[in-house]
Amino acid sequence: IHDIAEKGGVYCRCGSSAVEAELAPDCIHLECAQCGGHKLISAHDEQDVVYMGSVERIEILPPRRSRRKQ
Repeated sequence: IHDIAEKGGVYCRCGSSAVEAELAPDCIHLECAQCGGHKLISAHDEQDVVYMGSVERIEILPPRRSRRKQ
């Protein structure tokens, strides 16, 4: 993921490329520093690692904004 980010391939739809990564035993949690959007990337086994090697871009979606009915 670091290599993808260095090439500008990790970004959020809100327009920000300021993304923080937190490593966990079975996944990587990415969070947009601007809007709080997030994405979990599986890291359970070697197959997940091989798949990530083929990815060129990772896009984070901003959080949904719910509208309250009045």
